[in-house]
Amino acid sequence: MRWSQLKKMIEATFADHVKGRVEVFVTRYRHAHDAAGEAWIVIGGKRRLAALDTKKETALARRLHAFRCEVENVVLLD
Repeated sequence: MRWSQLKKMIEATFADHVKGRVEVFVTRYRHAHDAAGEAWIVIGGKRRLAALDTKKETALARRLHAFRCEVENVVLLD
């Protein structure tokens, strides 16, 4: 399914009072070295929420989460 079709389906589920005021967007930077992608939500013409997806950031987030778990375990054991 193409993004344009999926976008229409998603936005069709919005409540009537926000239809036309809230939009969702997704893009993929396919020539980027880390295959980056981005998604964002526009409300009232202003970009309000954005999320970036890259392989490096995902790996870094996993390592950071593992480190936090280790630190919490050490603190709990003391």
